Amino acid sequence: MSACTDHRRDENATTTGDPAHPDSRASASTVRLSMIALFLGAFAVGTDGFMIPGLLPTIAGDFHTSTSTAAQLVTVFSIGYAVGAPLLASALQRADRRSVLTVGLLALAVSNAAAAVSPTLSVLFVARLAAALAAGAYSPTAAVVAARLASEARRGRALSVITAGLTISIVTGVPLGNLVGQHWGWRTTFAGVAVLSIILAVVLRFLLPHLAPDEARAGVRERLAALRRPGVPRVLATTGLGILAGYLAYTYVAPTSRAAGATTGALTIVLICFGVGAAVGTLLAGAAVDRYGQAPVVRTGALIQALALAGLAAATAANLRSGLAPAAALFALLGVGSWTYNAPQQHRLVELAPTDATLLVSLNSSAIYAGIGLSGALGALTASAGAALGSGGGPALTCGVGAAVAVATILVVGRRHSTNNGRQSA
Repeated sequence: MSACTDHRRDENATTTGDPAHPDSRASASTVRLSMIALFLGAFAVGTDGFMIPGLLPTIAGDFHTSTSTAAQLVTVFSIGYAVGAPLLASALQRADRRSVLTVGLLALAVSNAAAAVSPTLSVLFVARLAAALAAGAYSPTAAVVAARLASEARRGRALSVITAGLTISIVTGVPLGNLVGQHWGWRTTFAGVAVLSIILAVVLRFLLPHLAPDEARAGVRERLAALRRPGVPRVLATTGLGILAGYLAYTYVAPTSRAAGATTGALTIVLICFGVGAAVGTLLAGAAVDRYGQAPVVRTGALIQALALAGLAAATAANLRSGLAPAAALFALLGVGSWTYNAPQQHRLVELAPTDATLLVSLNSSAIYAGIGLSGALGALTASAGAALGSGGGPALTCGVGAAVAVATILVVGRRHSTNNGRQSA
């Protein structure tokens, strides 16, 4: 492609939209404001999901139950999202994208309001399941809308904006959940997310341009036929494995960081470092995928994960007790690697099956939550087996397995993914 053509394409990048969907065209200012609103919506969804671990002790105390029982709120949310996201994407393919986003945020508000006034733990479980379904409707749709509002040349950056909303919620969601839970009670946190969701639903309803639904098909079976398209199963497997590798350590961040040298009081700092790394990884991946293609970016992320996890395994096995800095640095590096996946994988799925984009992006989200859920179960096994090796053995084995999974992820990535300008990348 000539330099002149590249220049003209870049000039129109924020105003032309997806040529396959002329109704997605909007002014540059409208696109920018829409991206900000979509980002904030992803932030609300991410905060809703990631704040729970910090609230577990106060929730357990309020309902006079154990922390392990309250922790099943995370399991319910993950299962609800993993199963609900693709089913909702299939059921709502005929719906206007703007309406799906608005209703999804309103449903998130209602579910969080219900959580804030839950009289029993059972009601809170139901509210968390409803929140998972609302998040499963919003997040994949927001990613597809962002891709359609942007030009093909800037699609990776647009997708990274949505992912950044989730990752930045990690930076603030967990520590903020702890802070609010300790000073004003866990119910106030849910109420705050409800208010934010209502405001964003109104903003998106009046700000987003009309966006036609995806191309409709006869039924669920035909829609799911997109899974048989070449490359799609590999992309979803890569996502699941990559997230599993990173979250094996993150799910057990408290014992791992302690064994690596951080004190219990420094856990919040370690979590913030992971979140900052996640935000950096997301933003770098969005720009890199437009330039280098999906496969090199995903491989690089998995390699960074493997190095960070190997470092954590060595530090915990040696039980160095060398202070906060090593644990914080390694978890920051793990955050960078673990959050390079989402934007490249979404980009690849939109590229492979544009008419089924919402469904496939929702399945990618399901793969993410399946990896998170599996990390808890596999991590429990490795922690138990490693405990027999002595102090630090459990975290060391968990991180070592995570490093092995990261290496396996590199092997699973497809050999050839196309970049958006037609070049091929090995």
